[in-house]
Amino acid sequence: MLKDIPFDILKIDMEFLHSTKNEERSYAILDAIIKLSKNLKMPVITEGVETKEQVEFLTKMGTDYFQGFYFDKPMPIADFEAKYIKK
Repeated sequence: MLKDIPFDILKIDMEFLHSTKNEERSYAILDAIIKLSKNLKMPVITEGVETKEQVEFLTKMGTDYFQGFYFDKPMPIADFEAKYIKK
């Protein structure tokens, strides 16, 4: 089914790693998903990132982009643009 879906980026929720009793298995699955995405020439976004350690770990695994409270809390578009976009 993945071969027929027209998408160009893969987004992974960190909840995938949090809600498990078997971390080793979760990491193996996450690694396989990231490698699959790279083989399909798609960048990976991980959402729900809350710590520097998570950023470092996921960067080593191959994640390209991150979302989460580690960077900032959700905010209105105008606030985001004022804070992060230089004019």
